[in-house]
Amino acid sequence: MDKNENGNKLIELKHISKIYYLGGEEVRANDDVSVAIDKGEFVAIVGKSGSGKSTLMNIIGALDVPTDGAYYLGGEDVSDMSDTQLARIRNKMIGFIFQQYNLLPKLNIIENVELPLLYAGVGSAERRERAMAALRKVGLEEKWKSFPNQLSGGQQQRVSIARALAGEPSLILADEPQRPGFQDQPGCAEFSEAAQRGGQHHRNDYP
Repeated sequence: MDKNENGNKLIELKHISKIYYLGGEEVRANDDVSVAIDKGEFVAIVGKSGSGKSTLMNIIGALDVPTDGAYYLGGEDVSDMSDTQLARIRNKMIGFIFQQYNLLPKLNIIENVELPLLYAGVGSAERRERAMAALRKVGLEEKWKSFPNQLSGGQQQRVSIARALAGEPSLILADEPQRPGFQDQPGCAEFSEAAQRGGQHHRNDYP
């Protein structure tokens, strides 16, 4: 696995392209994209519909790999990793705030917040402590036993913010954070502070 020696960069995309073939026609969703992002930096991906924003976000979030080029996250070449390594990268380094929240309906909200920590191998006591602290930051600690269908849309959004914060990730990806109401949600200040910290609590212990 290649290592990028520039330790100041959290993200480096080098000549990234993502190519699909639809009906025999080549579609370049991303074409020769290069960008470097420092730890603690805030970056927005903007553009018109169909410009490749979601494709690029999927690559940055280790949900997909580029057809060509290299992607370094925390100095490691993510574009060269196996599916297992990508899953561990997502779990240990990346916090996701989804537009549709993606909460599991059969789990209460503290269990939803704990779920990524469970996959990361965090012990039950620490898992519960971190999840409750994250819910406290978004003003939902008293709702911890509630299920997603018992919450308003805004409250479900706050649970998704708490879930991202609980993992203390190096990178937080928010899907359309400029949409109405997002910036006013409790927990957004903590979300911003977590991004600025640049993942100082993260341990690079994936294979």
